[in-house]
Amino acid sequence: MMSPDSPPRVIYFYHLPKCAGMYMNALLRDIAVDRGADFASFRRTDNTRTRESDLALIRFLETVHRGGQTIVYHHHGHMGMDELFEPLAAARERVRQAGGTFYTFMCLRDPVSHFISRVNFLGLDLNKAIHDERNHNILYKYYLYNHHANHKEIRYDKEFFRSRLAAMDDIFFQEDLGPAIRTLNQQAGTDGSFTIDTRINETKYGVRPNDEQRRLIKELNPWDQWFYAEVAGGNWRQRHP
Repeated sequence: MMSPDSPPRVIYFYHLPKCAGMYMNALLRDIAVDRGADFASFRRTDNTRTRESDLALIRFLETVHRGGQTIVYHHHGHMGMDELFEPLAAARERVRQAGGTFYTFMCLRDPVSHFISRVNFLGLDLNKAIHDERNHNILYKYYLYNHHANHKEIRYDKEFFRSRLAAMDDIFFQEDLGPAIRTLNQQAGTDGSFTIDTRINETKYGVRPNDEQRRLIKELNPWDQWFYAEVAGGNWRQRHP
């Protein structure tokens, strides 16, 4: 267990929907209890971002350099990485100057699998969802702007998106969470024994697409396809100064 007077150690999880978030949230909570860490959850149940929710997150980030271990869970109802990038970078620098570490990560999922999971989770009509632009490129849009309630003008720009991906130290894949589990244990300084219980989120798939529907999902979600390929290829990595 870390002393509150020890150098700051921050783990920051940005939860893209339907991308292992429940698993990671449960794992991080268990780690927080074991390590005596502060666990800060930034998720609004009404999903809507407000001026107050922005201020709450920014003010919180202004305090994490003061010492001890902090684990942050960031989901609906707050800024996406478009606007959070600079406050997050400033918090990272304050922690670094205090002799600590600031580790950011998220999980990603194959875009077709993500689309199907979301359709099942929300109980959507598959054919209507496939052709509804509001359901397109959700992974790309959520990374930049958070919940779709906050989406207005979408900036589709590869270089800009890459610049915002620099906020992440690691991006793990839902298809193989082993590296995420090992890395989080290491970052938190545990004995390495903490893992996930896959039973906490077993999706029942009542809707499964045929080959033509899968083709359309890929075709109509090109930015999610690019996002996934970019991360899989390792091209996104830009080391922090």
